[in-house]
Amino acid sequence: MEFCSHDETMLAFIADLMGKNASGILDTLMNTKHFLPKPVSASLHELLYKILGNSNFKLSFAKVFVSHYPKFFEDSAAAESAAIGITSANKYSEHAILNSFSVQIFTIPTLTPKLVIESRLLEMLLGTLKEFFLACAGEDGRLLGSKGLLVKRMYYRILEDIRYVMNHFEAAKYVAERKSELSRAWLHLLAFVQGMYPQRRMTGIHVEEDNEVWSSVYSLENQMASIHSLFVAGAASNASLEETYLSTPCGSFGLAKEALGNREFQQACQNWMCIERVQRDKWC
Repeated sequence: MEFCSHDETMLAFIADLMGKNASGILDTLMNTKHFLPKPVSASLHELLYKILGNSNFKLSFAKVFVSHYPKFFEDSAAAESAAIGITSANKYSEHAILNSFSVQIFTIPTLTPKLVIESRLLEMLLGTLKEFFLACAGEDGRLLGSKGLLVKRMYYRILEDIRYVMNHFEAAKYVAERKSELSRAWLHLLAFVQGMYPQRRMTGIHVEEDNEVWSSVYSLENQMASIHSLFVAGAASNASLEETYLSTPCGSFGLAKEALGNREFQQACQNWMCIERVQRDKWC
């Protein structure tokens, strides 16, 4: 940090040195990140923030970050499991690397589609989410709403990252046209949520206090529903929509999504609902 505070030339040199895959510096830092004291970890984050402005370093860092993402998530889940009490505050930890850098990487239109294609970003995210669901499922395959990690909403970060990725029109279109197995994988994940934490009406007994577990379950379903619409919109894209997307200055998925005709979008929704019913019957 002291070297980087001198001038931009030194900052560029540090970025170039750390960004070279041959040096292995980034990979080593990511491997040891979990063991660093908090002050050192905070300084490392500050350094990374400073040099993320370098485009070459940003790409190198993003690829290393993606490769270590499952381990970061596993470490965060282990820390939450060891925490005393039921609270979801820790998932917003200021110095948690997932919370600090995923938004810095997965919201960049010029970078995220490249990671989806070259680094199998979506395969990694969906696979990590599946492992989390399996860890929170009962013997019948349904998610247990009272499971500690679900109550603490550990799913929040990874679902937000999937939403960031799918909100890029180019990534959503790529999934629809060339990676249909990712759409099937997403439907498989939706099947986990089916029948989760069923609520039965109590007769003859006055319930004085409602169980608060339902709020984390509802939040999970709400997040997944917002992502599902992005998969549907990607499937509804066509050549004319691509022209609209390419003509927009920022290339955002939101603008392209608005260009879909109502009839076309509704038809895509109906097709996805049919597929979803078939897959749900198959997996549940």
